[in-house]
Amino acid sequence: MRSILLAILGIGLLPSAAGATELRSEYTDLDFAQCTTISSDEVGGTSVCPGLRGYPVILAEGDLRQSVSYGVQAIDEKAMNQGFSHFNHVGQKIEWLVDASDKDNLQPVATILRWFIAGDDGTDKYQVLAVTQLKLGATCRIALIDALSVKDANAVARKIAQDKAGNFDCADEPELVQPYKVPDEGTGPGAE
Repeated sequence: MRSILLAILGIGLLPSAAGATELRSEYTDLDFAQCTTISSDEVGGTSVCPGLRGYPVILAEGDLRQSVSYGVQAIDEKAMNQGFSHFNHVGQKIEWLVDASDKDNLQPVATILRWFIAGDDGTDKYQVLAVTQLKLGATCRIALIDALSVKDANAVARKIAQDKAGNFDCADEPELVQPYKVPDEGTGPGAE
């Protein structure tokens, strides 16, 4: 009986499928001078920028609001339409999370990107870390973390990526890590 109980307890200690693979961080700069405009109009445009090992980063801007998506079908992914209703812009450093067990792995599974969001007066007031799952057909935000109020916000973002990336259902809302003081999450410039 005792051995059965220990076996059952041991199974509970095994890592879940979502967090079974340890992730490592790699960083790239989001250098707008290296981006290529693929469409533009009088209020904004869309550019493709190089990411980790050339992984595509699509940056769209419209009416002083940005959205970002990743991958070969980035424009068609949910992430392209996830933005904020207030004026905003992204930071210039992307943290890419890749499988730590595979030193040659070219495919990241998530990103962490800092967003600067304006208050009602139009100046930067909030900072949010957006954790985005990278999965063909399911690239979307999995968490939003108040970077100014949450202690060790980057570590919290990495933990969420570790636990959820690859298994997050994009039909679900991203996790909001409190205290989350940013005004309502809106749609990005790619929204219909």
